[in-house]
Amino acid sequence: MLYDLDNDIGETTNVSASNPSVVSELMNHINWARNDIGDGVTIGVNAR
Repeated sequence: MLYDLDNDIGETTNVSASNPSVVSELMNHINWARNDIGDGVTIGVNAR
């Protein structure tokens, strides 16, 4: 989910469908972090 907090502080409207480039950029960051440090299932290459 993606929200426009400047105009929707209550987080009532998901704007991800109308902002695919933002979602794509955020997913790239998430995938990088998963590979680097891992998540709840996967151990990343730099996990301690």
